[in-house]
Amino acid sequence: NRHRVVVLTAHEELLEAGPAEQYQVFNYLPKSGQSQAIRFSLDQAFKELEREQLVQKNKYLLEVQRKISSNVPLQEILNFICDAVRGTVDAYNCHIRVYDFERGDFRLEGFSGPDESIRQLFVSPRAKGHVFSGQVVKSGKARAFGRLQKLKKFRDYADPLLRSRSVTDAQRRYLEQVESAYIVPIRTG
Repeated sequence: NRHRVVVLTAHEELLEAGPAEQYQVFNYLPKSGQSQAIRFSLDQAFKELEREQLVQKNKYLLEVQRKISSNVPLQEILNFICDAVRGTVDAYNCHIRVYDFERGDFRLEGFSGPDESIRQLFVSPRAKGHVFSGQVVKSGKARAFGRLQKLKKFRDYADPLLRSRSVTDAQRRYLEQVESAYIVPIRTG
């Protein structure tokens, strides 16, 4: 639950129980009340959301540790991490690439998204320096790419795929609607 409903009203009578439950009202305050009470209520709502997010993140971290300790295959761990990232930051999809020392490129190992066909858009290996993820790996720094639909490099990638007869409806929607990407390089010892 990623929201809290705080009702501010000019009416002195309280909201009926039914609608209050339906909208999961966190607090109900008259506008005529002191501004300190309103600020306190909003502060409490934000703190409760932060606590829930922290509990969820800790749950994911413990589950990752459990999977690692139980010798679960790497791909299963990386898929779980992608699920956790999507759930934590409300991302449309998440994918993880792993460097292949023999081939010298990054192959897809972990994925989570609303449709498995979208995974296919990320399957081909990427070389160091290649557009987007390859650039991030080369620089070693996290980077946000915004306004993807306006970027020539993204259009050069997406347009041929959109003309392809093999593109699925889910892939088409993704390629036509994706607006941003956040890419983080992770190095392990």
